[in-house]
Amino acid sequence: MERLFDTWAELAAAQTGDSDRLYYGYPRTKALLHDPLDPLLPTIDPRFRAFTAGRSMRDVEHASILKITDPYGQALNG
Repeated sequence: MERLFDTWAELAAAQTGDSDRLYYGYPRTKALLHDPLDPLLPTIDPRFRAFTAGRSMRDVEHASILKITDPYGQALNG
C-alpha cells in the first residue's frame, strides 16, 4: 500500500513541479485517475494504470453493504 502512495506522490509532484495542475478527469491524457475501461489505459505511463476507479454506484461490487448515515454517523431511517 505504501508503494501505491509513493507512486501517487511521485506522479503528482512531477505534474505540479512543471507548474502544471493536477487533473482527475479532463484532459484525460494528463488525468491522475482513470475509469477502469478507459481506452487510453494501454497507451499511458504504466504507473498511472494503478489509479483507476469507477465513478458510478453501478461500478460498486453488488454484494457490498451500503450503510447510509447522516453527517454524525447516525443511521437514516427512511
